[in-house]
Amino acid sequence: PNTYVKYYYVKYYNEVSMNVKMADLLNNIDHQRFPVNPTEKDCLRQEKYKRAFKLLSKSKVRMLR
Repeated sequence: PNTYVKYYYVKYYNEVSMNVKMADLLNNIDHQRFPVNPTEKDCLRQEKYKRAFKLLSKSKVRMLR
């Protein structure tokens, strides 16, 4: 994975901190936080947050097994 996603995978391997970060990412992904006409930078940032959330979601499932 890219450096940004890898950073979150390592930093948030603790379940409590992972839950907090996932809530933060969900807030960052929320379409209401973006302007009506988002810029390319806005869209790229949102995609970055979505990738991080997806990775943490998969990691959380593995932690719970």
